[in-house]
Amino acid sequence: MTLTQITYFTAVCEYKNVTKAANALFVSRTAVSRALKDLENEWDLVLFKRSRTGVELTEDGERVRDIFTDFNNAYMALKKSVNDRRRAQNRQELRIGITTTTGSMFFPDFFGGFKQKYPDIRLRFTEHNAFDSINAMLSGAIDFFITPHIINESAYNDVIEKVATYTTELVYCVSLQNPFSTRMAVTDAEIDPLEKASLLTPLPSGDLTDDELRQLLNDEEGLFFIRTSQQQLLHKIVAEDFSTIVLPREIAEGWNDIRMIPFEPPKKFPVYIIWDKALKPSNAHKLFQQYVKQYNYQNYPK
Repeated sequence: MTLTQITYFTAVCEYKNVTKAANALFVSRTAVSRALKDLENEWDLVLFKRSRTGVELTEDGERVRDIFTDFNNAYMALKKSVNDRRRAQNRQELRIGITTTTGSMFFPDFFGGFKQKYPDIRLRFTEHNAFDSINAMLSGAIDFFITPHIINESAYNDVIEKVATYTTELVYCVSLQNPFSTRMAVTDAEIDPLEKASLLTPLPSGDLTDDELRQLLNDEEGLFFIRTSQQQLLHKIVAEDFSTIVLPREIAEGWNDIRMIPFEPPKKFPVYIIWDKALKPSNAHKLFQQYVKQYNYQNYPK
């Protein structure tokens, strides 16, 4: 049994779907399925009942989940203790978590302004996937996280504080030669049967239905040409008309050789900066909180 297997198992419990868990973890569906199978073989247990829509825990699976929950809580407490001590030794350092889709909007103005105002505070940036983001923050591995996707947001209302910064919009990206390039808007139904590439990260879900998510994320029931986190590769295959893709507008904004087509109705989602409200903040932490709350986001998309 490994920590990776526990993480994959926990993600499947969270999403009740192997494909959605794999998307959140930035790994293949096969990797998650293999990890679950290895766990079942090691303990000679059936952990999940498979269904057409996803998976459900068996009675043995529920017991394993409870044990892993206790283990994860203890592991998180240990990490938090270590990170709190490290934070106390580096009071003038802040660790900022970003996702594949969010970081670029905050450079250079937002973080440049903070560095200009507080030049002695060191900023460190790391990329995390959506599933790890909350745990990374609550364990003290990062101080703040920028994300459009909060897993089970209501479950963390008492734990996290958040500030909405800007609104991202999903757009359908095609080459200038693509027949859709002259369209002013598209619908899910129109692009569902078409071949699409996929960004190897979960897009913000908001109020989308399961069917809409399936259409946008190209799970095992849909068609896809390639799934990758290499934005340069995605740009190239779209510009050359090998495939099309659904992306947040800010990622494709500078791709002059592609056409961004909005959805009808529009698909817009807020992007948050979040932090652990129970954390005893350092002076640097307090200054960054104040900066986040007072920053003028009027030039950002709404």
